[in-house]
Amino acid sequence: MRVVGRNLSLLLTLTSLLVTLSACAPKVPIPVLEYRSMPTVQQPNLLVLLRGRGGSYLDFERYGIIEAVREHNLPFDIVVPDAHFGYYLTETLHERLKFDIIDPARDQGYQQIWLAGFSMGGIGALFYPISYPDEPVAGLLLSSPFLGDGVV
Repeated sequence: MRVVGRNLSLLLTLTSLLVTLSACAPKVPIPVLEYRSMPTVQQPNLLVLLRGRGGSYLDFERYGIIEAVREHNLPFDIVVPDAHFGYYLTETLHERLKFDIIDPARDQGYQQIWLAGFSMGGIGALFYPISYPDEPVAGLLLSSPFLGDGVV
């Protein structure tokens, strides 16, 4: 009976892990929310906001970050990719940033592209210039970037 209980516990743990991982499966292209500062005019600059691990890409609008950028009349359009933990687990975030967001933004004529990352998004923002040093972005804004556990 003890072996059955242990096996059942392991099975439930593995099932829970699979459900969690399937919810974090990366999509190609990465889903993105777009916020133009003016509906008919493209700004010269693009701000890419990357969320923390426990948040949602909807949080930037929910907590007033998008509105704050607009209120200060900053010359930025904003995109917010759904850069959840799955992109970090599969080590594909830098590719999705390049091919789904940054390359198309350059093709659309954005003059400067800034990456802003919060917590886990901070390390995500650092992945891009490390992965593509010959294709720099204009700047990085890192707020409490998560850089690893323990000795890291």
